[in-house]
Amino acid sequence: AIISIAMVVLRTKAKIEERAIKRHRKR
Repeated sequence: AIISIAMVVLRTKAKIEERAIKRHRKR
């Protein structure tokens, strides 16, 4: 259960980072 939660957190962080990078690149 802990491992699954960690995987979800890492995926969410990766998505947020990707969105931030895309926004910075657009500017």
